Amino acid sequence: MTTQARTSVAPSTRRLHAILLVLIAAAAIMVTLTVPATARAAPSGPQGSAFVWANQPTSTSYLPSPPYQWNSRHSFTAVNTITRTGVGSYTVRLPDLGAVSGTVLVTAYGSTANYCKALSWGPSGTAQLVNIRCFTPVGVLADTPFTMSYANHTGVVGSDLAYVWANQSTAVSYVPSQPYQANSSGATNRIQRLGKGIYLVRLPNLGRSGGHVQVTAYGPGPERCKVGSWRPNGTEQDIRVFCRTRNGTPADTRFTLTYVRDGNVLGEPVCCEPDGNPTDYAWANQPSAAAPYTPDPLYQFTGSAQQITITHLAKGSYAVHVPDSLNRGNVQITAYGGSNSAQCKVNSWTPATGIRVLCFSTAGSLVDSLFDVSFVGPFVIG
Repeated sequence: MTTQARTSVAPSTRRLHAILLVLIAAAAIMVTLTVPATARAAPSGPQGSAFVWANQPTSTSYLPSPPYQWNSRHSFTAVNTITRTGVGSYTVRLPDLGAVSGTVLVTAYGSTANYCKALSWGPSGTAQLVNIRCFTPVGVLADTPFTMSYANHTGVVGSDLAYVWANQSTAVSYVPSQPYQANSSGATNRIQRLGKGIYLVRLPNLGRSGGHVQVTAYGPGPERCKVGSWRPNGTEQDIRVFCRTRNGTPADTRFTLTYVRDGNVLGEPVCCEPDGNPTDYAWANQPSAAAPYTPDPLYQFTGSAQQITITHLAKGSYAVHVPDSLNRGNVQITAYGGSNSAQCKVNSWTPATGIRVLCFSTAGSLVDSLFDVSFVGPFVIG
């Protein structure tokens, strides 16, 4: 990434807000394995978004903790459900968001070196079903907590948003599936394969410095993906993605990618203008810093005038402190850099400790790494 100086946009000050989340009974879930299709020319179904923290990895079926789940079609009720369909295999049900479109991000949660990815997603009646797979460092399916977000949006005024489902892992150059891509400028995104496991995602009309990227590997195998860099190239935003096998060897594989600038990965309005979702993101670019630091203003964003700070706690361990309240919401993390195969995940997030991030080598050992971190809270009335 380039780090040209500019004055960062000062989002509006957060106001006093309140949320009522009401627990409702979970309906029986029809566990259907659905795969993104390519037949439609534009996103379909209801516009919206959702997130969950899947914190009961061995439970058969449950309603995730209300403060850590959200559904834009049911902003003040907790309605999403999670079903364990096998070892390391889960289906997240998002009511009233069923669509042959959208995008998914997944991050493993906890202190182990396990990691998670998206297997598939698609509608079942009016609900959207998202299938997740989680693995040990050696690529064996394993029960693992995770966080997940789903978005089916084209963005909001004042921010840049784009996402793709990179569905042709060996194609030299192609237009990714239209229902599963978006660009807030209305342009069509493209993807190039630069080499084995190396991809260039090109986002027209979004060629501005700064912003934020999240990447999630897609499919049934244990491959992993991360962001290598992003920068403006004329009028387009160019993002490099690196994908590898569990042991770090480059591998052609599918993935999802979301880019946002001055907004959130859900494509929702930012709190509180006057209403919206609390939003923070940062590029952690000093992996071995001896003292707490403030990330580059180009590559951090908050819903207030305050800034984010990052502390290197120990090898491969970090604390990210954001202005928004961390007693709720959703965190997504992506490792950064193409020179190594390190992967990062969320260990926890609380108001007292901040967002705790752990980064691991392919062998499962803690290792210092650059990373991108995103926080989005549930809808707030400004």
